[in-house]
Amino acid sequence: GRAPELQGEWILAVGNPVASERNVRFVDVDLNRCFGRDGKVRGAVCGPSGYEPGRAAELAPCLAGLDVLVDLHATNKPSVPFARLPGPIDPNFFERCDRAFLAHLPRNCDTILWDPQFCIGAGSMTDECALRYAPASSGAYVCYESGLASDVSVVEGTAAAVDALLVNAGMLLEAPTAAPAVQRHWQHFEILETFFLDERGF
Repeated sequence: GRAPELQGEWILAVGNPVASERNVRFVDVDLNRCFGRDGKVRGAVCGPSGYEPGRAAELAPCLAGLDVLVDLHATNKPSVPFARLPGPIDPNFFERCDRAFLAHLPRNCDTILWDPQFCIGAGSMTDECALRYAPASSGAYVCYESGLASDVSVVEGTAAAVDALLVNAGMLLEAPTAAPAVQRHWQHFEILETFFLDERGF
């Protein structure tokens, strides 16, 4: 059938197309470490001339003034699905994110990670950037990790949650494929510390 018409403005971007084509996580440095807290795009270890800093400079203007951001990720090691929320722990913010998107995720997703001290990316991740430049305190900004990247069985459930988001945002009048909201007992965790593995692993 004919694709439904969208209302409003929807920006759909593949964050790192070159890395995707090469089937690697990044070319020079993790793209989600390139959106600096001071408003400057950072090059981290590869310097400002690396591929990802240039890509971040292209994407950064798209992250300002958003009502909703969903950054879809997958892990390179086995993992249960989880969502990470930016900024300080805030029940009202969580409720907005839950109503807009989280409640429609697959039932096996029940974990929320909060990183108010910027332990993971030092405040330089896309959702943190979107929250900094949000137009008002009424938006929803989510980083969703669907699980192991090679597990394509999660694609349908993730797409159905995105369809529900578009309906909730008023961009689609209806979407038969949209996932219904599911009440669940969310487990909330605050990230307090990070450590880095070398080639020896655990």
